[in-house]
Amino acid sequence: MFLRRSILVISVLHIVGLFWAKEFFRVTGVAEPMNQLSALHYSLPYLLTVLVAIVFALAMYGLGGGYLFNKTKTIRQTNKNRGDL
Repeated sequence: MFLRRSILVISVLHIVGLFWAKEFFRVTGVAEPMNQLSALHYSLPYLLTVLVAIVFALAMYGLGGGYLFNKTKTIRQTNKNRGDL
């Protein structure tokens, strides 16, 4: 539960950080690589940050899905043991 919330916070902070992109990149230590990307095209640092946020959101979804799958498996085993099936 804590891990999923942490990942959600990281994902949201990536999007919020785009409002102060230069400072956000400097604080996180990726200012130089982002400057190199912006030399290729001005939107690449922003697109990469959004992509990272999406990856974190999908990781949260994946962790949530694994939890639901395990819960469902446990419910089935419990019902089987009780003879409900």
